[in-house]
Amino acid sequence: MEISLEGYSPTDLFCTGIQKLETNNEGFIDKKGYAGSWGSNVPDKAHPELVETVGLGIEVDPANLVRTIEDPLNYLMIVKPDAHGRIRYRVSAAAKRQKDGFKNASQWFEYLKNNTKNK
Repeated sequence: MEISLEGYSPTDLFCTGIQKLETNNEGFIDKKGYAGSWGSNVPDKAHPELVETVGLGIEVDPANLVRTIEDPLNYLMIVKPDAHGRIRYRVSAAAKRQKDGFKNASQWFEYLKNNTKNK
């Protein structure tokens, strides 16, 4: 993702992040600007039998990162525009039912940690 901003104040801060999943959430947030979560959700509450197990990931460009925050529902990144007014971050997602996909949190987190540029 690349967001270009105009008309902001140099002190303005913004936020992005990923959610913690409703059921059996496992996750982490790293102060270097990346986070991951794994767990299950019921996307359509009218069909509680349709449970989806997914992995979510986010990585924020170090030029934009101000700080990381974990709250009860989310892994959050507080960000600011770079010198050119841009905010850059990468979002990743995977579903357990994907053919040849990730089947558990440890596989998903290993993938995220091995593919981050924020080492």
